Amino acid sequence: QHFKKNHHPPSNVSINDPIFFNRFLQENLLRPTKDLFIPQHEYIFDADGKRVVHHVLRFESFQTEFQRLMQCYGYNTVTLPRNRVNRRKSGATLTVENLSNVSIAIIQTVEAKTFEMFGYTLLL
Repeated sequence: QHFKKNHHPPSNVSINDPIFFNRFLQENLLRPTKDLFIPQHEYIFDADGKRVVHHVLRFESFQTEFQRLMQCYGYNTVTLPRNRVNRRKSGATLTVENLSNVSIAIIQTVEAKTFEMFGYTLLL
């Protein structure tokens, strides 16, 4: 409820408005809260830099990496569905293609350490 109240567009703005989307990202990425917009590497490493999460699956190869992880723990028959099962209830259709160059630059700045740790190339 807190997220929806504070992070949903006003009633006169479409949830698919790229201008609102980019403004929302730009304002919030620069002021993360304890619950939202925390750089991803902070979930994986503690404050002393010690890795506390040992299995990180990449979205772009999730099926394969998930299968390997399950096999490591002896769950050879656990599989993920091949069809898309996650649908946005809100009707939102915005994607990475709707990110402005300013939003991309902010994401790359905020997540620079994460991108570096996992070998991702910056776009800009």
